[in-house]
Amino acid sequence: MSAEAGEAWRGTVRLLWVVQFVTTLAMNLGLTFLPFVLRDDPVLAIADDATRLFYVSLILGAPFLSTILFTPLWGWVADRAGPRPQVIRACIGLGATQLLMALAQSADQMVAIRVLQGMVAGVLSACLGLATTVVPESHQGRAVAWIHSATPAGQILGPLLGGLLAVAIGFRATYLLLGAGIVLMGVVAAWWLPVRPHTPRVSANPLRGLAQAFGQAARQAEVARQLLVLMAAQFAFTLTQGVWALFAARIWNAAWPSERSSLRPDDWGLTDVGFVSLTLALLAGANALCGPRWGAWQDRGARHLQLLGALTLAGALAWAVLWPTWWGLLLSRLLTGMALASLATLPFSAIARHTPPEARGQMTGLTFAVSQVGNLAGFVSGGILAAQWGEPGNLLLSVAVYALIAVVLSIWHATGVPNKA
Repeated sequence: MSAEAGEAWRGTVRLLWVVQFVTTLAMNLGLTFLPFVLRDDPVLAIADDATRLFYVSLILGAPFLSTILFTPLWGWVADRAGPRPQVIRACIGLGATQLLMALAQSADQMVAIRVLQGMVAGVLSACLGLATTVVPESHQGRAVAWIHSATPAGQILGPLLGGLLAVAIGFRATYLLLGAGIVLMGVVAAWWLPVRPHTPRVSANPLRGLAQAFGQAARQAEVARQLLVLMAAQFAFTLTQGVWALFAARIWNAAWPSERSSLRPDDWGLTDVGFVSLTLALLAGANALCGPRWGAWQDRGARHLQLLGALTLAGALAWAVLWPTWWGLLLSRLLTGMALASLATLPFSAIARHTPPEARGQMTGLTFAVSQVGNLAGFVSGGILAAQWGEPGNLLLSVAVYALIAVVLSIWHATGVPNKA
């Protein structure tokens, strides 16, 4: 094999990063102004505030259940047909559902379209499934973390561009533009992603393939442990996502009460909305910059990375609750973004290293399904619990979950349980 051929996987990883970045950017563009769509669109407008908020939550959360059910199925298909077609399929499916959102005639149709979106999308899962088959094992941690970093990179620009487009061309035209852009990425992937020989590994049916993935995870203790860490970490993170904006806005307004009445419309950056946007951009930016570094450390054999990350995440959230100043919240988001990849991305590459190449598509699907279970549990329970004890209660519970992860990881290390991450 020539040096040029041996390094061809790097070009594939770069293209997968672009695919994930563009699709994430487009999705965040569309979801940023969703509450305003249900308020201002002549057809979709909902007058009652409580009903509107209910539908916003329903539309945002609708894809999770269908994603949990269908991601393992697409993983099984990837093991049969190869991972490359799944990247193309996911892009076209996601783009098509965005186009449908531009045509929706009711909030109920929006919910149904989002459920469909969870069934046919899964771009990141498809990209990672392909990466784990083309990247040499010695570089997989870095490659997986690099592709993951495209998500926060898209999340940084998405909210800003989404608001600008909505004002410039309107809500429905924006959805049409986004859908067309995502479909175009599917065409680019079909044209540029290299075709590689693939040996299919077929079970009798998708359910049996899923059962085989579960069975393999149960037989391999390290895979099972990584799945548990991933699910708990996703639960802890999403537990705070729904309440962070309210918590941060309250801290900002308490810090600058006298300036609020003198703000002009063009002082958006000095409002609580501007401050919340800054905290989210800071987290996403730190995650995008530091994510590949965690993967590189993993590739070099560094130990206790997940333990370090869990302790950092617990400390960052504890700081936000115990010392709630505006600058303390910025520091908390910075540290959270820096450490997030340790528990959100390292399990994927660790699991891939313990899975035969011909079964990695199905196992990647199972891994994503497990992460979505954590996301769904965090979002649902977060809303219920916040109504009982307020935003700080959710943050403290998240601290407790991260601390528990750290304790469990410490026990595994102390008892000599092999843990590559």
